Amino acid sequence: MRLKKFSVAIFILFVSATSLYASGIYDSDPGFSPYYAGSVKSSVLSDALSELNYIRWLIGVPNNVVLDSEYTRKAQHGAVLLDAIDTITHTPGRPSDMSESFYELGYDATTHGNIALSKIYSGSESHGNITLSYSTKMYMDDSDSSNISALGHRRWLMNPRMKRTGFGISTRRGYEVTYVIEEFGDDSDVLTQEEYSRYLEWLKWPVSDEYITWPTGKHPHPLTYFDAGTAWSVTLNSNVFDKCNASSVRVSLVRVSDGKTWNFGSSSGSSGYYNIAPNNVAYDECIIFRPDGVSAYNSGETWRAEISGLTRKDGGAGNISFTVTFTDSSTGYEEDRPSPTPNQPTPNQNGRSDSESGGCESGLGFMAVVAVIVLPGIRRRKSAALLAVTALCVIALPVFADDDIYITKPGFSPYRAGTVKREVLYEALAEVNRARRIAGVPDNVTLNDEYTRRAQMGAVLLDATDILTHTPSKPHDMPQDFYELGYDATSHGNIMYSKLRRGSKSWGNVNLRDTTKGYMEDTDGHNVGALGHRRWLLNPRLKQVGFGISTRRGYSVTYVIEDFPLKKRKLSRAEYAQYLNWLKWPIADEFISWPSSKHPHPLDWFEAKTAWSVTLNSNVFGKCEPERVSVRMTRLSDGRVWNFGRAGNDGYFAVCPDNVAYDECLIFCPDDIKSYSNGEYWRVEVDGLTRKNGGAGSFTYTVSFTQ
Repeated sequence: MRLKKFSVAIFILFVSATSLYASGIYDSDPGFSPYYAGSVKSSVLSDALSELNYIRWLIGVPNNVVLDSEYTRKAQHGAVLLDAIDTITHTPGRPSDMSESFYELGYDATTHGNIALSKIYSGSESHGNITLSYSTKMYMDDSDSSNISALGHRRWLMNPRMKRTGFGISTRRGYEVTYVIEEFGDDSDVLTQEEYSRYLEWLKWPVSDEYITWPTGKHPHPLTYFDAGTAWSVTLNSNVFDKCNASSVRVSLVRVSDGKTWNFGSSSGSSGYYNIAPNNVAYDECIIFRPDGVSAYNSGETWRAEISGLTRKDGGAGNISFTVTFTDSSTGYEEDRPSPTPNQPTPNQNGRSDSESGGCESGLGFMAVVAVIVLPGIRRRKSAALLAVTALCVIALPVFADDDIYITKPGFSPYRAGTVKREVLYEALAEVNRARRIAGVPDNVTLNDEYTRRAQMGAVLLDATDILTHTPSKPHDMPQDFYELGYDATSHGNIMYSKLRRGSKSWGNVNLRDTTKGYMEDTDGHNVGALGHRRWLLNPRLKQVGFGISTRRGYSVTYVIEDFPLKKRKLSRAEYAQYLNWLKWPIADEFISWPSSKHPHPLDWFEAKTAWSVTLNSNVFGKCEPERVSVRMTRLSDGRVWNFGRAGNDGYFAVCPDNVAYDECLIFCPDDIKSYSNGEYWRVEVDGLTRKNGGAGSFTYTVSFTQ
């Protein structure tokens, strides 16, 4: 089997307390083990296509995109594949009981599509609900902190070159795929001169417009597609404009009714969010801005946007000006979002509830939407390295903090890191050591002042950009040394944000002590595939940490990755021996389990939906062969058994590589668990491993839960 691979970046659209529902949408239902893709009713697919073409009509690009039966077939396979592994990822692994032909079709779709997840939680149970039409509306919003810097979902759907699409949906757990990326040519490594000429022709816009805007200036823009939290975007025709010079581009946005003006750009100040996104999405650069202090856009209201500082390839003036008028007139698509069920929060226009946190609890649903960015280079790399999503992931939890946590508060423009009170830092450290003590790894991790200084700068850096990312860009007014220290922390730490929303306002709340418990949970659809936050905190080699927090918008950083001291590309034989010694565990244990086999495991650190993990000592075990590994769980009170891997498919199962905390990890989460109980005992049997000393590669351990 040969799978195409692309250089990709993964980003989450948002987590929203929104209820999205679908029923009676199939001609034939999807199936699992054995797998059936199922087929969606043509009327449902047509509705989704109509909404997409309506959006394209609004912005003035060709609105004759058609359904491609092969793209739809692949997208449907992709939705079932994601539902089967219950992980939102563009590069899913193959379930052991799924045929390679089914998997290859699904994998093609997830690597060429926007993908979405919607889960509604009720107590400890979850079920999936999503509609194809409404997912398009959510892709067009795209303005949460994780996506606003690129607006990738929106830009793929607005791509004027787009001719065909396909949709897939699996409502068991709520996964959706929209096939959006049509490639040029074949899979050749290098294009000939003739092929290169055809490629340049293929890149040209099929419309005469020099730019595409959202909100649109072509027609009155429906308020059902835009609210105060939505970012403005101007996509530049790459055949007309040269690459943007970020230092010279300036944006002015004027509300015509009162003349109030917002300015954006490095030399014109910052009246809100601003970024210039490169052409690694849909082949064109994009200017993105969102004004601060706008509580709502109103029907009949007119806004004027002016952009200067661009350069044209023909040498002409590089200025842009357009006007937008908003309307609340019906679009015919308001009914796309079904009404919430009883006990669900009522969403506002953009799908957020009036009181929203960055996560979800009992009775709340969430949707996570992911898009793929494909680099539009001429060379085709058949085996391009994929971005590894490890512990340096993103989670969002409803956690809170008192304002009085600082000795000196952080500052912005000019920037000041601020200093967190020592007792707050030690409370956070105590929680890290408590988790490690439960797991039976050294619980004498200490607070490193330099790590803490950098983590504090990292938290302020994230707060300044308001984007949750491990690789933040430098704000134009931030000193280089401040940025470099903050960047070091975000790229070496677990990062978190928590936002509470009321109407169009937001304020940040996060508590350093409670972040550890959130990282140890780590079982949402985006993180369960690696449990990276948990694994870094349980890394037995960990000796020092640092903490940073910025409560203005609610960002925190925990510095968890201590690098091997010699950062050379090539090590001498003696240095390599030092590296191997550095990798050794400081304890005799062959594995680390969560929940713990060392002590009774507190129920306030584990719940029904939490994934189990077994980290393998890389000095004891050889590399896992996933198809050989089996895990058997037994609830001793009634003898009920769950099997995973080679032994069966009674829940989520993954074998994760050593790209997190240097050791491989087995992850499993049993289906149909309502709760774990005080005094309850469980036995876990692991088989199919190989030891480096040639011994038997199996082991058994027991877990007991306690209040």
